[in-house]
Amino acid sequence: MTGPDVSDRRPRRQTVALFAIVCGAFLVALWLGRANVLADRASLAGSLVLSAGLLVLSWIDLDRFLLPDALTRPLIVLGLAANVLLGGPVLWSVAGAVVGYGVIFGLNLYWRRFRGQEGIGLGDAKLLAAGGAWLGLFALPFILLVASGSALVLIGLLSLVSKSQWQQVYLPFGPALAFAIWLAWCLPQFVPHLA
Repeated sequence: MTGPDVSDRRPRRQTVALFAIVCGAFLVALWLGRANVLADRASLAGSLVLSAGLLVLSWIDLDRFLLPDALTRPLIVLGLAANVLLGGPVLWSVAGAVVGYGVIFGLNLYWRRFRGQEGIGLGDAKLLAAGGAWLGLFALPFILLVASGSALVLIGLLSLVSKSQWQQVYLPFGPALAFAIWLAWCLPQFVPHLA
């Protein structure tokens, strides 16, 4: 069974409902991590750029099952630039971007070889690379764990609401990755090497 084509669009009502859930999760993370996010002007500026990029990408992925390069690539560059400008660990950010992309690229390659179809899109690889660029290499396990868990919970809820089998519920992974990146940004004390 294959998933939706990138030319497919989710019904608008469903996209809005899912995006409201994503925004609610972002707000909860912001509230929990407000001391970190609002610590100084640089943190606030980084938070605004990162959250805007992640929310726009989430909307597009929910609506069109697509994470455009025109948005993911600049988010990677901005993450690296933020670490350079703010005196962050640039080497770990570069490593995070490279490994983040490589993990999902490798999973997709494996899935294509043994299943004959795409397993996960390379837009997701670029989004995880952006998370690695902003937060560093050691944030990647946290991001992947939270993203996978939140996606599974949302798929379970959607299958209950739509009365479909979970295998027939299509949910892009981008919004789950975006939430996990945002959560790691807001709550660095839970991410090794960021605390």
